[in-house]
Amino acid sequence: MFGWFKAAQRLNELESVVAKLWKQMEERDLDWEEMHVRCKRLMTRAEKAARDGEGVQSSQAVEEPIPEPNGQHSIPGGRLLTPRQMQIQQQILRKRAGL
Repeated sequence: MFGWFKAAQRLNELESVVAKLWKQMEERDLDWEEMHVRCKRLMTRAEKAARDGEGVQSSQAVEEPIPEPNGQHSIPGGRLLTPRQMQIQQQILRKRAGL
């Protein structure tokens, strides 16, 4: 008769351990799903940046400076930066990007 009480106590301990492990597993699954969503979002951003970068490079290759009477160059599309100004702008953009 006392053996049954010991078995019941062991069974309760095992049930609590299984419940605890089940909860941990569900938390890990949730963490994994969140990480998967984050990775997917980052991949989408990277693909978009690469796609936009390719578009910018191809459009810059087509646009060549046109000399104007006052000695400055203008680029079709409204860009009126001198080469020095473009260099400074690139430095600013690199600092903003943390490079």
